[in-house]
Amino acid sequence: MLIPTNATTMNLGWLTSASASEARRVILHEFGHALGFIHEHSSPTANIPYDREKVYAYYAQAPNSWDRATVDRNIFLKYSVAETNYSTYDRSSIMHYVVPPELTTNGVGVPFNTELSTIDKQ
Repeated sequence: MLIPTNATTMNLGWLTSASASEARRVILHEFGHALGFIHEHSSPTANIPYDREKVYAYYAQAPNSWDRATVDRNIFLKYSVAETNYSTYDRSSIMHYVVPPELTTNGVGVPFNTELSTIDKQ
């Protein structure tokens, strides 16, 4: 999808009420996107054992209120090896969405990552 050159592509204005640490985490994540990073859970090498029905129910709630198609696109979509540059799966990446452990079949989640990982820096 091409964005017109005069269109806003990043909005950080809502961070005025965020704590300094939350603002820093979000800014690092969003600037990762500006540099071309994808969400880590969408990496071709990510194999998160989601409990799909629990994920649908979780994201259907506020504040997201996502339908199943939106969850499919934002959570379950994985980029193909042909359409992205990627590294080994990095659960410590600033680009990883939080994964509550109760949304996986093995009870292992991913916390909010607040720093650039070693792989992010590479």
